[in-house]
Amino acid sequence: MKTLQKAVANGAEIRSQSVASKILYDEKTGDVTGIMYKEYRTSESGELIYEEKVVSAKRYLLAAHAVENAKLLLASGCQTKISVRI
Repeated sequence: MKTLQKAVANGAEIRSQSVASKILYDEKTGDVTGIMYKEYRTSESGELIYEEKVVSAKRYLLAAHAVENAKLLLASGCQTKISVRI
């Protein structure tokens, strides 16, 4: 929890009820340009609905788990195209 608190104190945003759906990237450079995600909420009638949004940042952290990270990369067409910097 300390790491999360430190990240938020340094500008990280935590988006609850949200699921990354696609990684957006520049095909020429391989740089990630944004993450498309679905933000879920419950309507007044009790129906689960979502709105698609895009977030842009200087850095991105993919932290689902091995299988979900791989599925997201493949679904985004990023098999060998994005640049990874550690």
